[in-house]
Amino acid sequence: MAHTTAVSNDERVDAIVKKVSDSYNEHVKLHGKPADRAAARTLLAPLVDAALQQEQSEEPDADDVKTKVLDKSIVALGWGDYGCYFYIENVTDTTLEREGWDATWGEWVGEPPKFISSNKMSPEMHIRDKWGPGGSDGWVKYDARGETLTFRVACQEVGSNIVEASSSAGKNSRFVLDVPAEIPGGHPLDDGIIFAVMNKPM
Repeated sequence: MAHTTAVSNDERVDAIVKKVSDSYNEHVKLHGKPADRAAARTLLAPLVDAALQQEQSEEPDADDVKTKVLDKSIVALGWGDYGCYFYIENVTDTTLEREGWDATWGEWVGEPPKFISSNKMSPEMHIRDKWGPGGSDGWVKYDARGETLTFRVACQEVGSNIVEASSSAGKNSRFVLDVPAEIPGGHPLDDGIIFAVMNKPM
């Protein structure tokens, strides 16, 4: 039953985004395109409110639906996806077990995998850019034989993108944490970002 409700909500959000897009495009025809992403956000907010009022929704998830509509509208109308998409490759003889995860900006889409088995690649992980200042910034931590390995990514509207990894053991870590030699600029952060965890040579 919960799965059916989630699908219904997604369809509902997409329908409202279509209405908002139509209203936005009519505004652009009459008044021109907003100067920047901040101006687009200012324009979209009342358009979303109007679309929700037309739906006359008083459901308890109305605020959640509004946030999702705003999130999807800003991207659908060409103002950029500032999300992060990445993988962790476990090239060791131990299974990585998730300890925790969070987002300073944006939000995780689903949960990071609880385990990353030895010599396996994780599924793609995604931190979504939310409505508001453009950007996503988050981390996930995995336990590896008593060490905490932290992986952080950030795609920022202002400033450089971030891809970094560290171990709680510092220089005494039993692992080598490999990050891309060149961190792509622009948005979204999705140019095949792969962290690699390897056994440190003895």
